[in-house]
Amino acid sequence: MKKLLALVLLFIVVVPTVQAYANSGLLDGRIIILDAGHGAGNSPQAPGGYLEHERMLYLANRIRPLLEAHGATVHFTRPTSTMVHQGTRAARINMWALEVLLHYRERELAYTSDTTRLQSEIFEIERYITLMRSVANNPDSLAPIYFNIPFDESRTRVAHPTLRRMMELQADPIISTRFLVISLHSNAASSTGVSGADAFYMSNNDPRSVVYFNNYTNVELSRYFATTLLRGISNAGIRNRGARSANWLITREHNLPAVLVENGYHTNPQDRALLQSSDFMQRLAQEYVNAIITYFNFVGPIVDISLPEIEAESAYSVLTLTKQVLSDTETFANLPETAVFRMQRLLRVVIFRGLRPPNPLQGDTCGGQTPAAGTHLR
Repeated sequence: MKKLLALVLLFIVVVPTVQAYANSGLLDGRIIILDAGHGAGNSPQAPGGYLEHERMLYLANRIRPLLEAHGATVHFTRPTSTMVHQGTRAARINMWALEVLLHYRERELAYTSDTTRLQSEIFEIERYITLMRSVANNPDSLAPIYFNIPFDESRTRVAHPTLRRMMELQADPIISTRFLVISLHSNAASSTGVSGADAFYMSNNDPRSVVYFNNYTNVELSRYFATTLLRGISNAGIRNRGARSANWLITREHNLPAVLVENGYHTNPQDRALLQSSDFMQRLAQEYVNAIITYFNFVGPIVDISLPEIEAESAYSVLTLTKQVLSDTETFANLPETAVFRMQRLLRVVIFRGLRPPNPLQGDTCGGQTPAAGTHLR
């Protein structure tokens, strides 16, 4: 029991302290999707010859090698200046997430006795990957079917059943502990005096999206990253205008942690001068990386079929201890925010996996069936 308690404390409390971010492997296994926003033809030239699509792609290309140096996998929804259809970008995000989930579901076959159910889900995920690839390749005809494109201003449209199911699958902690979507933009205003950076994330009570879909499972994670990143952007030199919920396609049409960032106002002379400076953009890229590392430290360990390495029955001892701590007001009040979040996530992982407490009469420990030897909480 002492060993088990030590494992709980390690899982929920120990957070690497990161000061100088040298090449460290801190982001091994993490997957960051960088969406460089509008492409050529969809971002009119601003004063001073500023082009949003070029500068945001420039920023993405500064961020990418810094992330890869720490072990991250980085995807671009728009790798060149050429405009990419919004439906293609949304489809790629869904496809990348489902491909990772498929990989781990196939590995999971070796750990479960319920292979029929799991194989059925594998076939389902494969169909969705093929579908999203088709949408990405044929966005004009297929994206309006599966995504809210063009946006339904009547706010009566509901998410397509296929998209809703994909979002349910993406709620798996295998996805939420690995992925982060960041959409890069700069803003514009009629007044040149407006300045500063904004960050937006999806919520479940936004009046523009509540009918469409209201079961986004990573709202708190997205909010945490948005506020963390804005502090970094402020450190770089562009003031923090705050993080808030909003309805944007690139954060709406999937169920991954995601933030859309306006990196200052290119209609403001001071912000624009910074965004046109190579030195500033390199500093800004480093602040992005710092915020991403801080974010994934907050998220905690990647959830895998082999993490944490404890038997299903032991998982319920962990679960019981976690509930006791969360219900103890004095103990709860003294826990750091990171520890509280991880404890709550542990509860969600157990519940999501469909595990049930051991049945003293039948020895039932996992989804109504006795697990095979070596079965682990995933």
